[in-house]
Amino acid sequence: MSEKVVIPQNAALQIHSLKLEVTDKKGNKSATEIKVGLQDLNYPTLYLADVKSQSELSGNLFGVPIAMSKISSHTYQITYYARNDNTQVRFIPNPATLSPIAIGLDPSNSAKLTTDATKSQAVVLAKKGYYKITVHTLLLSYSVEQIAAQGSPFAQVALVGRGFYDYPNMNWQNTLPDIILLDKDPSNPFLFTKLVKLGTPPGQSYNTAQFILTTNNGWTNFWRFDDALNPTIAVFNGGANADIAITNTPQTYLFVFDSQTGIIQAIKQ
Repeated sequence: MSEKVVIPQNAALQIHSLKLEVTDKKGNKSATEIKVGLQDLNYPTLYLADVKSQSELSGNLFGVPIAMSKISSHTYQITYYARNDNTQVRFIPNPATLSPIAIGLDPSNSAKLTTDATKSQAVVLAKKGYYKITVHTLLLSYSVEQIAAQGSPFAQVALVGRGFYDYPNMNWQNTLPDIILLDKDPSNPFLFTKLVKLGTPPGQSYNTAQFILTTNNGWTNFWRFDDALNPTIAVFNGGANADIAITNTPQTYLFVFDSQTGIIQAIKQ
């Protein structure tokens, strides 16, 4: 059998189910269901977006939105820390834009997701804390589970390297005063933040910021990154040094590092 199926023009950004039933001369029946997508929903990467506007998505150095792990076909997962109650998240395949695809709750069925950015509603994480979030883009299903942090937090975490505008003498030393101790979050001992200026310091001529994270105990424990130019995850005792272009004009970023999940962000201020 060969049959053309006409998809309505207003059916974009959806998955459609076609039920095919066959009956033989004796009345025996067999049926199957075929899912047809009007787009490829098996994205190379899916990102968690916890920002509400395009302006918040743009201009950051790295880590916004947050890359999820692809654990199987059409299935993405992340362990994410919600820093506030009622944190709102959606999921996007293009890290540069919130449209036309932003996966969120279907307003007509909160148990399912929709890909249409004009309709999708945020998934709300009611209490601050860690969550394991799984998204299936073919079935448009999801699960959210609040979980406890594992292990013991480090007492300190520091930025080590060069390219920090207010630290002209910093050049890969591993002791104070030429390292940058991050501030530990008062309600989450695994979370560290710091406002820093990236830029070529006065009197220096290099044009890249190179850095890693350490636990301020020499080089015993450290984190490098999965990608030197566009980090998404800090790799404990492995990875590559960050190597990011800078100029003589400094730019201020809020560095956010979660030592529980390895998520690293540099958010433009």
